[in-house]
Amino acid sequence: MQTRHIAIRFTFAIAIGITALGCSPSDPKNGTLICGTGTHPCPDGYLCSQKTNTCWKNGTLPSEDSGTTNADTQPAGDAALLPDLVGRDTMSGSDLSTGDVTPADALGDVTLADVTPDVPGADVALPDAVPDVPVRDSNAPDLPLSPGDTAPTCPSGKVLCGSQCIDPPPVGCCAASDCTGSCMTCGSDHTCVAAKNQDDPNKVCAGTCDATGACKKKKGQSCQSVATDCVSGTTCSPEGVCCDSACTGTCEACDLAANPGTCTTLSAGSAPHKGHTACVATDTACAGTCNGNSASCTYPATACGTATCTGLVYQPKGACSAGACAMPTTQTCANLCSATAGGCTGVCTPDKLQCSTSNANVPQKCSASGAWQDQTACGNGFTCSAGACICATPKSACGTSCVDLQGTDANNCGSCDHSCLGGTCSAGKCQPATVVSGMGANPVVLGVDSQYLYYQATPTPGLPVVFSRVARTVVAGSGTALFTPGFNDTLYGVVGTSLIFKYGTGNVAVCSIVNPASSTTSCATTVNQVPDSYFGHIIPWRSPSGPNFAYQMQGALNPLDIYWTSTSLDTVKQVSDLDTSAYYGDFFVAQNLVYWISTSNSVTSLWVANTSSNSNNSKIATGLSGSLGIADANAQSVLLWDANSGDGTIYRLAAGTVASPTPLTSMVTPPSNLLVTEDASWVYWFDSNGNLSRCSPSGCASTKTVIATGQQPNAALYQDTTALYWGNTSPAAIIRLAK
Repeated sequence: MQTRHIAIRFTFAIAIGITALGCSPSDPKNGTLICGTGTHPCPDGYLCSQKTNTCWKNGTLPSEDSGTTNADTQPAGDAALLPDLVGRDTMSGSDLSTGDVTPADALGDVTLADVTPDVPGADVALPDAVPDVPVRDSNAPDLPLSPGDTAPTCPSGKVLCGSQCIDPPPVGCCAASDCTGSCMTCGSDHTCVAAKNQDDPNKVCAGTCDATGACKKKKGQSCQSVATDCVSGTTCSPEGVCCDSACTGTCEACDLAANPGTCTTLSAGSAPHKGHTACVATDTACAGTCNGNSASCTYPATACGTATCTGLVYQPKGACSAGACAMPTTQTCANLCSATAGGCTGVCTPDKLQCSTSNANVPQKCSASGAWQDQTACGNGFTCSAGACICATPKSACGTSCVDLQGTDANNCGSCDHSCLGGTCSAGKCQPATVVSGMGANPVVLGVDSQYLYYQATPTPGLPVVFSRVARTVVAGSGTALFTPGFNDTLYGVVGTSLIFKYGTGNVAVCSIVNPASSTTSCATTVNQVPDSYFGHIIPWRSPSGPNFAYQMQGALNPLDIYWTSTSLDTVKQVSDLDTSAYYGDFFVAQNLVYWISTSNSVTSLWVANTSSNSNNSKIATGLSGSLGIADANAQSVLLWDANSGDGTIYRLAAGTVASPTPLTSMVTPPSNLLVTEDASWVYWFDSNGNLSRCSPSGCASTKTVIATGQQPNAALYQDTTALYWGNTSPAAIIRLAK
């Protein structure tokens, strides 16, 4: 479009032309009214922003912006027109000729657009102090107003609502649907406001909006809070429904399908609804019901509860009262309480005992029906006391007899049925019994099995020893000679029905007892069974060793070899310790275990090997005194002693453990050869004074007891499950003491 600039003075006619460009609401807010076309002019006192195409009050347009009035109105004081005004007359549409006056005013040039779109217009430049503000001619073809033309646009950050530019939702709104919150609608100032006293226009609130614009539940709708959920005029009932009243009665409800939201009394026989107290308390027999007329339950007055007897305390049945079972006061019976019989009955309390009033030696027992019944009369030394047959002090009942356990009864010595096995009983303690006597010198117990006690003695001084046996139960009897070896033979023990001994120098012999009932024996020997006969010897044991026995060989190249061999002299196991620098002390066998003490590099240690499990040699204690020896080994422990320490201390190490041996007890004067053994309950030992003592394996401080005195034990102390066995030197005898 061709534009011609002319200088003009604003005249009344131009002002009228600008005003005629269009009408707008009076006093619109800055930036809300669209302008820039012939149909969208700014009203008087406003300028059209060239940047935003919106109207601004005079003097409020941003400094970086320039605007036009969109009107031909001449500012006050601009009366004269310059003669050289050239351009189109906006009123008549005729061009101004050269020579028209140019306004001489402080306002700057103002560019006006042609009004009629089909005639090229020209901008008019006014020499004025205000910078040139281009105003779009309403007839200009580049801003068409006819149908299909592009609609006016709002500035960035605004949206068009009718003829106004507003803030976009959710800050501004053009319709109620722009307000998405609960109980919100669009106000007259195009901002979201609360919807009050009406249903939610946008259905966000499922109930209704109250006078404050809060979302509330309507009558009949579900609710949770009495204080906040329901609309004014209703309240949240116990069932969780907005109700026309509180509706808290047990037999009231507000959630009936036929009348929701209205408090209704339940029909007769109905159960209380959810949230209401049930018509029952402590007993189902006392449960109430709704009668159709009352808001409360109706309760029966029937019997309830159960009659019971707790010992002699009787609790009668109760009675229903207002839904609870009221139990009456309990009664204490003198004799018998029977809940089925109605309470206190009988003359005595069942199972109670007494002595008969008519016969003082007859016990009586109260029956289940509360009647006294006679029991068997006391006899055989028993008398009746408090309904029971007892023995008079100091006797105690052992079966059907009264026995003085702390007296001399050898069959009940110290406790019922404790036999002294042929020995006497004194003050409740069994005394040693002589099994075999008159055997010469140096009797030594060699072993014990399930039937026999094996021993050796020298019947005639200067002659060889004789290996013999005797039945374990014999008292003051005589044994049976089994074998008389040579002068250099030494018996070590019994394996099954074979005697194991060493004869001559280093030869092992096995003497089989082919006829246990007689002295007939046959002995098979093997020569040089132990290669290094100088060091070889049989390792002793204190308990039956099954089908095998062991012997030890110590040589220069193999410091220690221990062999388990059968009675046929077949080697079945071998344990070796190849420490060539070791010095070996005691050896001992307990079933399939062998223990030995060795000193290497000035350190003394205790070792064990297990042939049944093929386990390796194990060091179970170290840093021991070099003077320790093995006194016994058994299923419970290894017992060691230190005869050179000056106090004869006995040490105990539990079987299967690796630890330092624990001191068990000490003897002021230790014997030259310690006789000690242990069973599942006690550790037994002899001191140098011939006293046989015992104590608990856990410690002797408070459990030590002397069980025999005046003995002269020799060589070894053996045991079985019932007794201890040893040989006395003077007088020479084999001794047994019941445990």
